[in-house]
Amino acid sequence: MPKQLVHAQVKNPILVRKTLLESAILATEILKSHQKIKKIRTQKHHFKTQLKKDLQEIKQLVEKLEIHELPRPPSIPSPHKSPVIKKELQKEVKEQIKQEKLLEVEHSELDSELKKLQEKLKNL
Repeated sequence: MPKQLVHAQVKNPILVRKTLLESAILATEILKSHQKIKKIRTQKHHFKTQLKKDLQEIKQLVEKLEIHELPRPPSIPSPHKSPVIKKELQKEVKEQIKQEKLLEVEHSELDSELKKLQEKLKNL
């Protein structure tokens, strides 16, 4: 049986060519994005290892500083023995609690403002 040639006829070859070109462009853009992501990952790994090295060096330097160069602190009486120090600590704790409450109030006010602005944006 002799081989027969079969030709496929495309009704709209321009549309097919255009679609193929668009697909090629999108694929190329995806490849570029993938290469950028790989590059960023490599940089991230490099920076993480550099940060670890730097932190180790800082720890070593701090230890050297504490051991060799800083004077010994004078002995501080324990808070249990001195009621004055205990009262000062209580005052500091109370002050911190007050400041934290103020921050929470400010944060909730910001949240409500943000919600109002988002509602206005939706209504536009």
